[in-house]
Amino acid sequence: MLTINDVTSLSSRLACVLGLLVFSIVGCSDVGIDGGGGTGGTGATGGTGATGGTAATGGVEPPPVSLFLPLTDGHVNGCSSPPLAGAEVCQVGTDNCVTSNVDGKAVLDLPANQVITYTITKDGYAPRVFGDVTDETFHGGPECWNMITDEEWAGLVEAGGGVWSPSISGVIVLGQVPFIAGVTYDLVDETATAVYFDEAGNLNPDLTATTSWGEGTFLEVTPGEYQVEFGGTATNCSPLTAWPGDAANRLRVPVLAGYFSYASMNCDGGL
Repeated sequence: MLTINDVTSLSSRLACVLGLLVFSIVGCSDVGIDGGGGTGGTGATGGTGATGGTAATGGVEPPPVSLFLPLTDGHVNGCSSPPLAGAEVCQVGTDNCVTSNVDGKAVLDLPANQVITYTITKDGYAPRVFGDVTDETFHGGPECWNMITDEEWAGLVEAGGGVWSPSISGVIVLGQVPFIAGVTYDLVDETATAVYFDEAGNLNPDLTATTSWGEGTFLEVTPGEYQVEFGGTATNCSPLTAWPGDAANRLRVPVLAGYFSYASMNCDGGL
């Protein structure tokens, strides 16, 4: 059986620092001229320098928020699987990266109150990409992330009727908290059919909504940025691990070639 796990989350404000601006004005004195034997003029008193401006108080930058990822090797035993050391977690577009330790743990500090993207990669394992927002709802990480091997992931995609094409397309994996049966996923303004997991954790192209497993996918997605709308039994949903969408019950998700993108919603009855 193959498993995809999720639960993730979101703190404060950015600020600016103003520099010191000082003006100084110095007066000039006039020197008297000796004219026709008369007494020379008295030198004028020099002007008084203006008082320098006071520096504005710099804003206080909020502390970073921490993404805590316990990474596990494989899927068979869920969070009881062996820890996965040596996986790299990176904030996309920066050199902000950490590597999981011998216990499979990685802690990545991220700037507060920003829209961010991060990846988890390790040779031989299917790489993951996530979009998120580090605001007050960011809650820092799941109980565990099971990292699936390339071979396992290719088999999972093919069982769902897709083809794993790492150099061409990506896969979107979706879920909601709590896991709810009867949820539907619609890739907004795109022609694609959702494939859902059965109760055993296998993709079944004959299903039309989530089972008690509570997750589904879009296979063979061209790289880009997409919106997904949750329907069916999903009500009053808000992004959990995702970028916000432009309407109720929608999220946005980045897709990279060769990666699977995980995104989730918190719906009624959730956290």
